Amino acid sequence: MKYLLVLALCLLASIVKAQDPTYSMFYANPLYLNPGFTGATESQRMVINHRNQWPNIPTAFQTYSASYDVNAYIYKSGFGIQLNGDKSGSVGLKSSQLNLLYSYKITGENYVISPGISFGYNNRSIDYNKLIFGDQLSFNNSSNNLPPTLDPALFDLRTINYFDFSAGLLVYDKNTWIGFSFWHLNQPNRSFLKGSSHLPMKISIHGGFKMPLN
Repeated sequence: MKYLLVLALCLLASIVKAQDPTYSMFYANPLYLNPGFTGATESQRMVINHRNQWPNIPTAFQTYSASYDVNAYIYKSGFGIQLNGDKSGSVGLKSSQLNLLYSYKITGENYVISPGISFGYNNRSIDYNKLIFGDQLSFNNSSNNLPPTLDPALFDLRTINYFDFSAGLLVYDKNTWIGFSFWHLNQPNRSFLKGSSHLPMKISIHGGFKMPLN
């Protein structure tokens, strides 16, 4: 109980920034976890994921991901491609990203070291017609039809396109693996306005082992 209390206090003192959609079964989407997993299987691999968070809410979060990777033994490399998409909120906030992934395999006697990189291109958009500005709110308006807005922020809104760069490292053998990854190393600007809203870097540390059960 004492250790749990110390852990809770550490979490309360930490800064937490929500940024990327998270899958509960993250090992079922390995390229989304670490580019070092690219080509980690003996043959080709295709993965499709879908997450429907809070489905009883009309404007729930819809997230999907599809990836394909292959191990090129001749070049000691892994090649992969991944498509990620996310839609959330009542104003149709959408994000679509295409990633090209590569990893190099350094083979030891009983283990493999796999550094990997990911180059991504992201498109982020919003449905401007569903936005409501302050000058459209009128107490004297008894109808449901909102008057047109003259808010200057409307003319500053734009669709965002940006590049995203990530890297990771994975060390594994037949029964054990450990790795870490750094996402959004370039911290791209995702602001819909003329200002700046940079995407913070995300760090992931993960590992596991296989335990035979007789």
